[in-house]
Amino acid sequence: MLTERYTPEELFSVLLPGQRFRPFPTAEDRSAWETIPERLRTSWLREGEAFLGYRWPSLLASDFLAFARTGSRHYDSLHLMRRSVLGCLVMCECIEGKGRFLNDIANGVFVLCEETSWCLPAHMSLSRDGEGLGLADSDDPVVDLFAADTGALLAGTAYLLHDRLDGISPLVCRRIRQEVEKRVLGPYESRNDFWWMGFSGHEPNNWNPWCNSNVLAAVLLLEEDQERRARLTHRIMSSLDRYLDVQYADGGCDEGATYWNVAAGSLFDCLELLYMATDGAIGLYDRPLIRRLGQYISKMSIHGAYYVNFADGSAMPQLDYALIYRYGRRIGDPSMTALGLGGKRASDSVYDSGRIFFLFRELAGIELAAELERERDRDRGLAEQELEAEPSYELNGWLDQIQVMTARERSDRLGLYVAVKGGHNGESHNHNDVGQFVVYADGEPFLIDAGVENYSAQTFGPGRYDIWTMQSGYHNLPTVNGYDQKAGKAFRAREVSYEATESGARISLDLAGAYPPEAGLREWRRTVALHRGSNAFVELTEQCLFAGTPESIVLNWMTCRPTDLSMDGVVRLLGKEGRELRLEYDVMLFTVSEERMDIRDSRLRAVWGDRLFRIRMELSRRSPRVEWTIKIRQGAAGP
Repeated sequence: MLTERYTPEELFSVLLPGQRFRPFPTAEDRSAWETIPERLRTSWLREGEAFLGYRWPSLLASDFLAFARTGSRHYDSLHLMRRSVLGCLVMCECIEGKGRFLNDIANGVFVLCEETSWCLPAHMSLSRDGEGLGLADSDDPVVDLFAADTGALLAGTAYLLHDRLDGISPLVCRRIRQEVEKRVLGPYESRNDFWWMGFSGHEPNNWNPWCNSNVLAAVLLLEEDQERRARLTHRIMSSLDRYLDVQYADGGCDEGATYWNVAAGSLFDCLELLYMATDGAIGLYDRPLIRRLGQYISKMSIHGAYYVNFADGSAMPQLDYALIYRYGRRIGDPSMTALGLGGKRASDSVYDSGRIFFLFRELAGIELAAELERERDRDRGLAEQELEAEPSYELNGWLDQIQVMTARERSDRLGLYVAVKGGHNGESHNHNDVGQFVVYADGEPFLIDAGVENYSAQTFGPGRYDIWTMQSGYHNLPTVNGYDQKAGKAFRAREVSYEATESGARISLDLAGAYPPEAGLREWRRTVALHRGSNAFVELTEQCLFAGTPESIVLNWMTCRPTDLSMDGVVRLLGKEGRELRLEYDVMLFTVSEERMDIRDSRLRAVWGDRLFRIRMELSRRSPRVEWTIKIRQGAAGP
């Protein structure tokens, strides 16, 4: 897609030379930086002043080794903190322009340049020696997510503050060029075996656009040889084509909404850089796939901070709303621009010392904030209406290739919302969750997908499916004869069908293929339907056929709400402000119990608080063939 029109020679002819590539104003362009809204300026400077005279955290060999020894990822937080602080200081110096932050910036540059490796310990399998040494080899630089990110951060620092850093010493920017060349550009050019590049037969995932966006920024900002600049840029475009080749035509991200930032979002970073670096000659925003990859994020929006969160996703992902707005504006999608404005981040500081710092996005976000401020001043009433307006949602959504259905009772936040997935259990960041569904009411979660805990060595190791969040038994799925679903592409939904009308939407799929043969399951036809109208409800119908008489069948239900099991045939989930959701079941078919789960993991607690509940409905009837219907509705049980 990207290289279909351009050979390296043709790219050379349209690629702006380095001295003409000016994606953002440098610190010397004070008139541009003076347009930043005052509240944004104040917010950044308040954060940056806390880092004046900063004592940079040490990165010890023992910290690095801890991952190989114990699986600890403590090193990661120290690594990210260093980069986040440097990025904040750079932004503050550009905003204020008085030189107050320069010494600390120079300190930060040298601290990063003196690290043995810019790669995280968890990614050392990319090195030629693999993970066997436990430590990084300075003669074998690895380009992983965070090495590439570091290269882009330092390249942006040199671009924005070149003259000012030269005032301290010309060696600062020279050192940046040397280290980025050694650790990022050189390895990227000479090696094909980094799996994420897509050149060695491995199917790329979000690593591809994430790494490539940062390598591209470093190339465009630092490389002075125009021929090599074009050659490296073309190589990046070729790698991105490998990523685009394996994307679903419906734009679906099987890694979930949490990863949209660094999947489609990072692809957008690449496209923006290419667009600016070729003065608009390379622009793919009219391509259907590019549009759909962006639109996925608004399709997964439930309401407010909540998103559909299958796979390693959080129900409350940390999204870059300025990025969503800019992507939506590029492709002319009002749902995305409304979502970006609704997030109210396009005009506010999003600095967080604990997160990954994307300098390119911060610059674009700050530029957008200034633009929106000017628009507000021109028509403040209209701008305030846009920000305060209740978003309008599509009633029905269907991504046929990743097999995700969404449906809501109304086009606003009120009423019932349901999302269901089919697919298979070999997806990137997979959970064993074929047939999983979630139900929200008035924008509030009731039947949930718990998400994922903080990452550890086990998360991506052979013990991944020993973690409870990865297991189907801790999703809204059945346990059959003591067996949960298995991992792998072979374990998938069968005979998936979808239909939707104004009165409702439904998905039907056979879950039997997601379970091992030992479960004795021939067919498990699950149909989830949302019925709209004056008595709206979600209907779960299940038709099961077993190889023999089953010993035990348990339906698992995950909720973040306190439960009341006192009424026969009804499970009450008690929400906020008097809301409740009711699961109506045949009391002759099921016996019901609940299990309280105390949550200690900080990532899960940030979303759900200190506890979750698992409801267990055990089938009382023993028969080779059985079926039932469970209705899920708000408020009092109906007929």
